[in-house]
Amino acid sequence: FLDIRQLNLDKPTESLNNYRDEILDLSYETGIATAKMSKGFYDVQSATGLFGEDVKDLASQVSDYAIATKADFNDSVNSTVKAMKAFGFGVDEVTNYLASNAKTVQVGITTFDELARVQTEFAGAAAGANQTFDTSNKLFAAFTAIAKDSTIAATLTKSALEGLTQKRTTDELKKMGVSLFDAKGQIRSLDDVIRELTPKLQGMSDIEFLKVRNAIGGPEGLQ
Repeated sequence: FLDIRQLNLDKPTESLNNYRDEILDLSYETGIATAKMSKGFYDVQSATGLFGEDVKDLASQVSDYAIATKADFNDSVNSTVKAMKAFGFGVDEVTNYLASNAKTVQVGITTFDELARVQTEFAGAAAGANQTFDTSNKLFAAFTAIAKDSTIAATLTKSALEGLTQKRTTDELKKMGVSLFDAKGQIRSLDDVIRELTPKLQGMSDIEFLKVRNAIGGPEGLQ
């Protein structure tokens, strides 16, 4: 708890003592080791600036998730707070984020521990391409079916998202009648783009498809 005290030198001693008791209580209620729970609280505040009930609420949600899925608690906290920063969502969206992770493991060839460790690899690229955590998780799950392992799948996901906004990509998609941008000039959900693109690709011969792929170019994940 010393690290948390040092992080909150501006807080009254009584407030910090009560905070310590809340950490101990939550550790007891969830069965998460006190040292791991304390580190989780510290990591949340360090990454987000949150303190008090918001941190407790987040830690409680992640601990329930970690216990149910047998994922490492601290890895799960770390991936959650990094996702919060990358995608700009708050504590009220943590449940949806964790549910998306659970679906990703159900559909993809990965584990909860692996997902927690590699998700940060593509979270920034997803946010940069205006994609949600749910959309990027779906893309990652798809790549786990063809990649050697989760790390490679995460790298492919990142490169696909980075290549999505390249001019060659948007130009070639436009030629096929698929716009990457909505009426307000914002990047559309990759879900919607793929739904429009799939029937067009399915009607192509192998030679036609290769021409399109070569014209788009870009990183391996995008191709």
